[in-house]
Parts: sequence; structure tokens; C-alpha cells
Amino acid sequence: MARAAEGRARHSATGVLSFGMAPSGERRWDAPISRIDLLLCRNTLMYFTAETQSRILARFNFAVCDDGLLLLGKSEMLLNHESG
Repeated sequence: MARAAEGRARHSATGVLSFGMAPSGERRWDAPISRIDLLLCRNTLMYFTAETQSRILARFNFAVCDDGLLLLGKSEMLLNHESG
């Protein structure tokens, strides 16, 4: 089995799965991640200010495919966000 971060994936799945961590709270994000079908963000955004959450969500919007999914943890609190 291939090991990535703290998860495990069967060797046959590693060709279609990509594991990674992004420096979400930093102003500079050197390598934009894109064309992601499923992005999981669990219990992370609630620790950031509304301004930082906005920057992170804009990056997530860029990263996820048009028909992709962004799943947030049940404890996430989004501050002052308008749909648009």
C-alpha cells in the first residue's frame, strides 16, 4: 500500500487518487491545484478570520471542477460569505 499524509490507499487506487496538503492560510499559494473532483476540508476553516476564509474559498472554487464537490466538516463555521 502507498502511504500519503496519514491515510492509506490500495496500490491500484493511487493512479487515480491524489493526496496533498495546501498551505491554505498563507497569502501566497505557489502551485494552484486544479481539476479536483472531490475536495475535503474538515474542521479547518473555523479557525480562520472571515478574510482568510474568503481567500481559501476562492482557491477552493478555482481548484474544484465545475461538477466537483467540496465537502466541509460539520463543525465548520463560515463567516460573512455571500453567494455570488
